[in-house]
Amino acid sequence: MATGIIEDSRDWETFVNNESQHAGCELVLAANGLRLQVTIDGHARDWPEGMQVTTTGRFEAIGEYEWESFLLVETRSSWLVRDVRPVSNGDLVIDLVQGAAQ
Repeated sequence: MATGIIEDSRDWETFVNNESQHAGCELVLAANGLRLQVTIDGHARDWPEGMQVTTTGRFEAIGEYEWESFLLVETRSSWLVRDVRPVSNGDLVIDLVQGAAQ
């Protein structure tokens, strides 16, 4: 779960049978000094800058090629996994620390 303020929102599309289709909205959230990429349902017009939101979901690493290919807002950072705990539904809670030495 992450709660933050929307810094940026934009629609994204995917191609199905060579036709472009709306696929959702990408947000950049500012949360406790972090900048996080969040993909959600809906349209960017419904998620204005400055709005506070709380999101839940799964953590995904974004491939290096995607930053340039999809013109993503710069939010890259180094992370260290401090702890991993399973929860009753089979998911994992991962405690991350930003800015860890590589």
